[in-house]
Amino acid sequence: MPRTIEVSDADVIVRLTGWTAFAALKRELRIPLAAIRSVSTARYTADGIRLGGTSIPFTDIRGGRFRKNGQWAFLSFENRNRVVALDLDRAHAGVGYDRVVLGVDDPVAVSEQIESRLGG
Repeated sequence: MPRTIEVSDADVIVRLTGWTAFAALKRELRIPLAAIRSVSTARYTADGIRLGGTSIPFTDIRGGRFRKNGQWAFLSFENRNRVVALDLDRAHAGVGYDRVVLGVDDPVAVSEQIESRLGG
C-alpha cells in the first residue's frame, strides 16, 4: 500500500511509502485529532496550485502541497472518488494545512474510524 493511516487516541498518523512519498515530498504526516473539524468521503475536486509535489495532468494523481483561495491542502491520492478529506483548524499547534485529502481503499470505513475517535 502506498499509504497507511493509523488512528490513535491523540492523532491520525499517515505514512507514505515508495513513489507516493517521493511524489508528495513527505514520508509522514501527524494530525492531532483535536485539530480535525470534519471528515468527508465525497469526490474531491478543488486541487488549486501545486507548491511542492506532484500533479499529473489528465489523471487523478496528486501528491504534496497545494494552495487555493488562501487555503493550504496536503493531497495524496490516485482516484478522486476514493478519498477521505479532513478539514482542519490550521490555528491548532502543529497543523500546517487547512485540509488533508488521502486516497484509501475504503473511505467510509476510514471515515468512521476517525469519527469514532472524535466522539462523533
